[in-house]
Amino acid sequence: MNNKKDTKKNCPSANWRIKAGFTLIELMIVVTVIGILSAIAIPKFINMTRKSTEAATKGNLATLRSAISIYYSENEGTYPANTESAKAMEPTALYTANITYLQNTLIPKYVNRWPVCHVPPHHNKTDTVDEYSTFAQLDVTCDGEWAYIGNGDDTKFGHIFVECWHKDINDSYISGW
Repeated sequence: MNNKKDTKKNCPSANWRIKAGFTLIELMIVVTVIGILSAIAIPKFINMTRKSTEAATKGNLATLRSAISIYYSENEGTYPANTESAKAMEPTALYTANITYLQNTLIPKYVNRWPVCHVPPHHNKTDTVDEYSTFAQLDVTCDGEWAYIGNGDDTKFGHIFVECWHKDINDSYISGW
C-alpha cells in the first residue's frame, strides 16, 4: 500500500495542477483598473493642454503689452495710433476690423514677430487686431482675436486684450486677462 501512495504523490492528478497563466478574473481586474486610471487621467490631460494653450496666449498678451509700454516710454507718452483711420472713423463707428498699423509700428523694434492669439476650444488661431474707439463700445461677436483701444480720448487708450467673452479654465473671463 505504501507504494501506491508514493506513486500517487509523484504523478499529476486532477487535484494537483500546474499554474501556467492568468485566470479570467485576474485579467478582468487588471482591465478594470486600467480603465479607471484612464478615466481619471485623460480628462486631466485634456485640461492640461487647454491650460498650456491659454498660458501661451497670456504670455503673448504680456509681450504685446510690454511692447506697447516700451513704445509709450520711448515716444514721449503717446501710444501707437493710426491718425488716418481715426480721422476716417465716424464718431458713431464702433471699430475698425483687422488693422495693420499696430503690427507695422511694433515690428521689428519692439517685437520680432506678431504673436498668435489662440483661445481653445472656442476659437482658432489668429493674429488679427481689431481697433475700437472706446472700451465701452466693444464688439460682442467674440472673435477670439486681439483688440486694441486706439482712441486717445478713452481712458483705456493703448490697452490691448483678447476679444473673447468665454471663460477660461479657471472660470475667469478671457477678455479680462
